Amino acid sequence: MGDGGSHELSGAAEVGMTPVRLAASDLANHLVFDADTNFAGRTVRSLTEVVSLLDSLQPARSPVPSR
Repeated sequence: MGDGGSHELSGAAEVGMTPVRLAASDLANHLVFDADTNFAGRTVRSLTEVVSLLDSLQPARSPVPSR
């Protein structure tokens, strides 16, 4: 999770991580150094979207057998 500065997102992808850009409206005018302009991965617009994203990335759980 990052804003894409200093190529953190493409760097994470290169080592096998799942990068996610945070593009919240209140970050629109903040300073980003060396922006990762070619990043084409997942993007969320708020931190509340992260929960749904994490749920979608988790493998389906098998029901726990009752004893």
